[in-house]
Amino acid sequence: MDSGALFIYSLNADASIKSTTLFSAKHDRSTRLGALDNFGVSLAGVGDIDGDGVPDVAVGAHKYDDPASGRKNVGCVYLCFLSSKGMPKRCDRLAPAKEGAFSTSYPVLRTNDYFGVSLARLGDADGDGVSELLVGASGDDDGGSRSGAAYALFFTKDATVTKFHKVGARDAALGLRAGDHFGASVAADGRRVAVGADSARNSARDGAGAVLLLTFGANYELESASRVDSVTGGGPPLDANDRFGSSVASFGDGLFFVGARYDDDAGFDGGAVYRLAIADANCPPPVDDPETPYEPRDGSRAPPSEPDAANVVLAVAGVGLAAVVAVVCVNRRSAAAHAARGRAQQSRGSTSCAMESPARAVELGRVRDDDASATLV
Repeated sequence: MDSGALFIYSLNADASIKSTTLFSAKHDRSTRLGALDNFGVSLAGVGDIDGDGVPDVAVGAHKYDDPASGRKNVGCVYLCFLSSKGMPKRCDRLAPAKEGAFSTSYPVLRTNDYFGVSLARLGDADGDGVSELLVGASGDDDGGSRSGAAYALFFTKDATVTKFHKVGARDAALGLRAGDHFGASVAADGRRVAVGADSARNSARDGAGAVLLLTFGANYELESASRVDSVTGGGPPLDANDRFGSSVASFGDGLFFVGARYDDDAGFDGGAVYRLAIADANCPPPVDDPETPYEPRDGSRAPPSEPDAANVVLAVAGVGLAAVVAVVCVNRRSAAAHAARGRAQQSRGSTSCAMESPARAVELGRVRDDDASATLV
């Protein structure tokens, strides 16, 4: 029951479904998936790790129970190697070199940490040909019950974790508190990262949510952080239990989309999606310039070569039909129209590049079915 599965869709040129492949524990007993593991709660493309010409995928199972410690719901991440037909050849669980023994190279996970609840591909900081992985653990307790955390994992082609960097409540710049669920969602754009804390309290509004904009160093250690919510960072007005940050997705060049799955503007729990543009000291090109190719400015050797399609699906799947339709094709609204709706508009008039660090929100717009900035298809 609720062990989870992975569905792999092969698409035709017109985006219709050509074929569907199902992978679960019954196809590969070595995964050791059990009831309630929730394999498939998160996905991230990780490139072609085994060199067979077929991209591979990381899969989260945030309620995995650790057999060595007996701890429940610690969570884990699987690395699934795909064949040319789309079927996983095998799925290896990311783990330390020696299981069952204390390791400084692998996180110490506790009951209900929910490690793997969200995933995003990073660049290849150590140059070993394998991209690092950002992993959310929204149940981490370092700052009180379920304050949350996120990990940058370094691992090899055989799924052995060699080191990690943890970001959480012990980083005072984040300002995390009990119940924030930091790590509920993650997205990466080079060394710029957005992490959702969808249960964060804003002013007197429990569960309004927040997004933390992080800047990582060359080895994905935390360098700076800023917060976007209803009272700081130029965030949108939010109500209690909107869950802003329940999903995030990166479209490159400092452009993120943020889900607020329980927003009530379109009806009870109808959901909403926000378009968030950021600026930082890396000085990205304008986010509305379709001719500017994505080029990493973080020094990483193998950044994501495409938007993380798995996380894009997760970002829109739970936020209401209207938002799903509207997010398909988004056009930039004029500066005057943005001002009329009370949105901050990034100035494009200057050729200088003196942008602040840490990252900050420079534009935030709501995507919805009655918004003229969205083209419905």
